[in-house]
Amino acid sequence: MNSNLKKKSKYGVTWVFVRHDRFASLRIRLFDSSGRVFIDDGDSALATEVLIKIPEKKYTAGTGKTKILPYECDLFYAYCNDEDYGAFPRYKYIFHEGTSRSSKSWSLEEWCLRECETKPNLHINIWRDTREALTASIWNDFRKLIPLSGRNIKLAKNTAPIHFSNGSIISPKGADQTNAHGTSQDIAWLNEPYNISEDEFDQIDQRANQIIVDVNPLGIRWAEKVKKNPRCKIIYSTFKENPFCPPEQKRKILGYEPWESGSYEVIDGVIMYKGKPVTEKHQPPVHKSNQENGTINVFKWITYGLGLKAENPRKIHHNFKPCSLETYDRISGREYQGLDYGSARPSAFLKVKFDGDRTFYVKPCLYQPMNDMTAPLGEVLISKGCIVGAVTYLWADSADKEAGSNISMTNDLRTLYNINAIPTSKPTYKARFEFMSNARFCFVSDLPENSEGVSLSSQFEFELDNYQWEYINDKSTEKPIKKNDHFMNALEYCVWGIKEYLGLSF
Repeated sequence: MNSNLKKKSKYGVTWVFVRHDRFASLRIRLFDSSGRVFIDDGDSALATEVLIKIPEKKYTAGTGKTKILPYECDLFYAYCNDEDYGAFPRYKYIFHEGTSRSSKSWSLEEWCLRECETKPNLHINIWRDTREALTASIWNDFRKLIPLSGRNIKLAKNTAPIHFSNGSIISPKGADQTNAHGTSQDIAWLNEPYNISEDEFDQIDQRANQIIVDVNPLGIRWAEKVKKNPRCKIIYSTFKENPFCPPEQKRKILGYEPWESGSYEVIDGVIMYKGKPVTEKHQPPVHKSNQENGTINVFKWITYGLGLKAENPRKIHHNFKPCSLETYDRISGREYQGLDYGSARPSAFLKVKFDGDRTFYVKPCLYQPMNDMTAPLGEVLISKGCIVGAVTYLWADSADKEAGSNISMTNDLRTLYNINAIPTSKPTYKARFEFMSNARFCFVSDLPENSEGVSLSSQFEFELDNYQWEYINDKSTEKPIKKNDHFMNALEYCVWGIKEYLGLSF
């Protein structure tokens, strides 16, 4: 190719595309020590009549470090061709993480087009929280990419499925309008699924052969769980791997860099300087030109330049630190309790200890919708360690009426279960956050995971990290965004109750 033409070209294969195509195309199959092929049936492996020559390179599928199955067995797996009997994807889940302008979306769009062009009757669904969001993002990209690549594919004016002559199709799906419980696909691509719930993901997951997820560095609770699956591959990329990133946009991102380039490194998601993590007191040399230009922004560089999770400046609480359950148990004194009710959304219950100075120790105890409970709330609370009797207080949400009735759940906890529950006297947001900002908090971070790989500690930390101020037109409303705030509300009720009961003033 002419070098000048190559420099001006806006279309081509990226590093992200090559990596994704490599891992998405890997196939494996199961077999036993005699070479009999097995088919994974989800909770067991089914024997077939097919025998193969055992490959030299094989891996244990149900035990050891190479285990890929959710159940124990004595089977092996080996890499094979897509057309081989019993073949299935080595990686069911492929996560794309990284910075803005790293070509994640364009690379995946190109990959979807090529897959549909080469594989007949393939069905790819692209999901987002709303179909309108796909209109302004992925489908807008398709309108640019298809003619740019020289393809002769006609797109409808609206956000409609893209049909191929071989029967393949790429369909837009909005979780707000599409019933994920009844939608099947060969491949599901979840594009920035920050508002797709865990239940919606589970429904998509069980109806797809392969799942692609692209996210920028923002925690999604169900995603963190899936990333631990041995059949999940994480591809990390930055804007520096994208040869098509416009120079002006690249310069804008580079202007955020706070430290001298090359003076530090990122190891396993941690920014390191001279062998130690970067902290407020342990900093690499400042980036002099960016400092002179006044463009340094640590949050934006960590998020958009390095593609790492940074503390959001709009985050409400910045004074929380993790502690062990052993540390919590060593704190003497009374345990207080907080409760936020939730029917379809989680009910959150936690315990709090106050050290007599200005530190509150927090232990998450329950995070479950009442609709999913198999016993009354009072029984569930007691089973999770709720203290019975007039030996302490449980401050509960004052909006405590059962759906469709005037029955007070707080009153029921008192009269039916002897839990000393009282409704919180809700202060203004300004008052509660001013008081909490002058205190210190330690939350138990090492609570065990359940059978699904999720712990109460991780659920609490997820809420803490994503609890942020609401902004309208870049102006704060001085209120929190009312979403994923159940533990946060339960803590606010409890801490304010302790403040009033003990007469605290910081």
